[in-house]
Amino acid sequence: MSWNDTVALRTLIQAVPALASKTFIVEAKNPPPNETVKVSVPYVVLFPAQGMDEAERVTSPRSVTNPEFTGWAVGGSAEQAAIILDLVKAQLVTDGFGVKVSVAGRTNDRCWFESPVPAQFDKSVTPPLHYHVFRIGWRSQPA
Repeated sequence: MSWNDTVALRTLIQAVPALASKTFIVEAKNPPPNETVKVSVPYVVLFPAQGMDEAERVTSPRSVTNPEFTGWAVGGSAEQAAIILDLVKAQLVTDGFGVKVSVAGRTNDRCWFESPVPAQFDKSVTPPLHYHVFRIGWRSQPA
């Protein structure tokens, strides 16, 4: 996984009008000089992970990477969080098939998408937030 994978996924999610300026990496925080401005719901936070690299063949110099991301679809209510999750999924999955995330210099398989845990409610913050956790990843090799 590279930073290019992260940027490509964020760009794809930001194509959803409601998330155009509300898709963040690791922390829901506005860029300077507005970093003190509180981010309002709804928004998405992505947490990149390296995934597991693998060799395509023992004799091949090509290696395959498997970028993975955990994300939060955050809303002010359970309904809003569910709608955001649906919008993200609709952007990444078409007719039951994951899209191919375009990354320069890479050939990617279709992505996979899952939401493995029930909706969550965080009342340790004010105002309380509802969120859905989702995971996405794909198999990637040099072009």
